[in-house]
Amino acid sequence: MFTIGTAGHIDHGKSALVNALTGIDPDRLPEEKSRGMTIDLGFAWLTLPSGRDISIVDVPGHERFIRNMVAGAGGIDAALLVIAGDEGVMPQTREHLAILDVLGIDAGLIVITKCDLVEPDWLELVAAEALEVVEGSSLDGSPIATVSSTRRTGLNRLLGELDDLLDGLEQTPAGGRPRLPVDRAFSVSGYGTVVTGTLIDGPLKQGQGLEVLPSGVRTRVRGIQSHRTAVEELESGSRAAVNLSGVEVSDVPRGSVLAVPGDLRPSRLLDARLSLLGSAMKPLKNGTEIAMHTGTAEVRAAVRLLDVDALEPGASAWVQMRVRQPVSAKQGDRFVVRQLSPAVTIGGGEIVAPKASRLRRHDLDVLERLERLATGDMADSIVLTLERSGPMRRRELAEATGGPGPEFDQAMAKALKAEQVVHAGNTYFESEGLRRLVNAAKSLLAEFHEANPLRSGLQREELRNRLRLGSGQFNDLISFLELEGVVQVDGAVVRLASHRVELTEEQERAASALLEVLNMGGFNAPPLNELAKRFGVTDELLESLGAGGRLVRVGSNLAYEADSFEGIKDSIMKLIEDRGRIDVAGLRDHFASSRKYCLPILEYLDSAGITRRVGDFRVKR
Repeated sequence: MFTIGTAGHIDHGKSALVNALTGIDPDRLPEEKSRGMTIDLGFAWLTLPSGRDISIVDVPGHERFIRNMVAGAGGIDAALLVIAGDEGVMPQTREHLAILDVLGIDAGLIVITKCDLVEPDWLELVAAEALEVVEGSSLDGSPIATVSSTRRTGLNRLLGELDDLLDGLEQTPAGGRPRLPVDRAFSVSGYGTVVTGTLIDGPLKQGQGLEVLPSGVRTRVRGIQSHRTAVEELESGSRAAVNLSGVEVSDVPRGSVLAVPGDLRPSRLLDARLSLLGSAMKPLKNGTEIAMHTGTAEVRAAVRLLDVDALEPGASAWVQMRVRQPVSAKQGDRFVVRQLSPAVTIGGGEIVAPKASRLRRHDLDVLERLERLATGDMADSIVLTLERSGPMRRRELAEATGGPGPEFDQAMAKALKAEQVVHAGNTYFESEGLRRLVNAAKSLLAEFHEANPLRSGLQREELRNRLRLGSGQFNDLISFLELEGVVQVDGAVVRLASHRVELTEEQERAASALLEVLNMGGFNAPPLNELAKRFGVTDELLESLGAGGRLVRVGSNLAYEADSFEGIKDSIMKLIEDRGRIDVAGLRDHFASSRKYCLPILEYLDSAGITRRVGDFRVKR
């Protein structure tokens, strides 16, 4: 279904035209009716001669209510630019046209109203002026229709022109999941909270669970109406009135977005392409604060220019928008920017990264990536997001590139098939980025082995920190490297699979002497520190003996030769099998030893998962 929006100066007959076409008065507020001036958005619908049903959004024309006009124009497919025949083009005609232009609304009709109040020659002048003002805009070349809403002349021709216009307009594919920017919220007695908006991206079903963004409040669709008719499912592009459960009107103000939980994540930093109108009075300087309108939301934002120091009127630039309140947007969403004082529209553009990270200014690599992001499809967006932000989990990556759904799944499959993206476990890597990470890990480990030839490897946590990865990303990377045969993991230590500890002749003599004495000592082994000092065995060599499986360190100053300790362990397990359990006293008596030896050994067996403590006793695990 298509949604048509009006545009034009105050008192040029927009609401009267909608009423004449549909029989519905879009002015619903008492103040609007008493003053004869549209203040807020109005809604109507009609069936065209072809049988096609359309929705109509009527917008206010007064300059004080531009924010309401922008909220209504954001979801329309085509526009009726209304110009009064007795006045011609006026200031809000131009501003509304500029807003349609930056929102990319490139289908529309120019409707000259009040044709019964002027002479035909004057109408020709107004029509010529209208064609001149739309020249070079998104409505350039639009047909012109002249009507009188009061006398109902020209209305049938206008309806035919609308049908012809929509015949050549493709409905935006809706293969995704629903998104409803809220333009109105109110309470209905007996039903509760109702919101309205133009549904985009995908169909909405009764009973569907939704999330209110940016607040994150959860809700459910209790009922749906379109054109005052209850439906169980509504197609994308339709005007919708949605009855929500579990939320108050205050929970869903204008500017909120209803989406499938987890599909969108609000962001305070967005990458965008911004164009400044040629009619702007002055250049836009870096850091300028503006009003940003996207969807039905209006937020304050600071503009950070990435490729210029000042954006001149009529020019475009890459920008980062840092917003005061979180924005829930997707890649490709359009926006309008307005100067704060005086409040006038100065430009707009398209969001290319709805969840951005801070970028360097005047960086050619950054600018090239943004260009590729803007011109590519979602698969390119996935690759570029990974290039810029590093490895990400699937859900996180979906949120950063427009939200999960069939479109994202297809794009991910395309990127994986083209080997632009590689996944290890639950983490996705850009292929070149993964190659760099693998090389960095190999280099770090090689450097460590060279500097520490007696140590088995680098601590996992130290390697993770030096690679600057999150724990989940790092674990997936290490698992990938293990499967590829690049590294070997021994507990908390990582080493290159090719690395082997090789002792010098002198180190081997010292190590063998120490191990022989430990073996001779049996259960009551001599203090390790004294033996190490006696034989000149360094801490590094002790660690190497432990990692190589030749030495078992039970405590800080207690260790055993590996084969000797294996015999001790077997004896202890035999005691437990015979007695059912063993305590420190029982072990001490059996080995004619002392608590100094028995307790550390039992604690070591506990930590190794061989025994389990039950009160003062140990049992077989």
